[in-house]
Amino acid sequence: MLYIGHKNPDTDSICAALAAAELFGGEAGMTSSELPPESAFVLDKFGFESPAYVDNLKDKEVILVDFNQKSQGQEGLEEASIQGIIDHHAMGEDIAFNSQPIFVRIEPIGSTCSIIAKMAGETEVEITPKLAGILLAGIVSDTLALRSPTTTEDDREIVEYLQKVAGVEDITDLLKDMLKAKSDLSKKNAIEILQLDYKIFDYTKKVGIGVAETVSPEDLIARKEELLEGMQKIKEKDGLDYIYFAVVDVLNEQSDLLILGDDELVLAKKAFEADAEENIMNIGSRISRKKQIAPGIQEAL
Repeated sequence: MLYIGHKNPDTDSICAALAAAELFGGEAGMTSSELPPESAFVLDKFGFESPAYVDNLKDKEVILVDFNQKSQGQEGLEEASIQGIIDHHAMGEDIAFNSQPIFVRIEPIGSTCSIIAKMAGETEVEITPKLAGILLAGIVSDTLALRSPTTTEDDREIVEYLQKVAGVEDITDLLKDMLKAKSDLSKKNAIEILQLDYKIFDYTKKVGIGVAETVSPEDLIARKEELLEGMQKIKEKDGLDYIYFAVVDVLNEQSDLLILGDDELVLAKKAFEADAEENIMNIGSRISRKKQIAPGIQEAL
């Protein structure tokens, strides 16, 4: 059994796949040939090797973690044998089902790693300190150390337990270290930056939304023109109707949305009741793609 996350994987999807494979049996796969900087820091800190890169899922038995839409899956997903879905996102119109019944666990919770930890507790599978570390990191990453609006009481209780097992005293310090690793994008080109945390949503219209959570948003804003050029290329390549890129200032808990063109501007104005200046729209305290940015765009459409 192969546990695998979405394209352009983030720390939650990578750590959830690794932990699920370790706890419940199977192998973890990754949809990128290179670990994102934040994930590389986490795996090194807690003593894990990178999951194997899987470029095609055709004919493989898979359990999808941290996503449920076909458009967010790796090549060959439609020809894979999907055995299950473990996720914390809304079910999309192109949900990845096969013809046979499968295991599905989708919860309105802050992180897929939270669900994996709950499943381990329910089945009385031991969580080792190493596993507790990567599960904790996945939750800290997706909830911004429990500050995101996606955070639930379950997340808080799970984090408290995992901290004790992993021996992590302060999750804010852990988040800062993770964000330092994540924020150094000086050696990456615009396309790489835009696709570090990028998902395509099918809302009858095809929308691509990339996010960069950073402690130095000014560094990304300074590369605006380069990023806009990259957004145009991605929009054409992926056949999108709209594309957005959110620069999330983690320390000040506010976001700027890069606006590519007139179509994006009209829709974003309707979604967020804000205006743009020189292709940048401040959308205030909306820092969660899952709960605030993507739903706003979906409702506007």
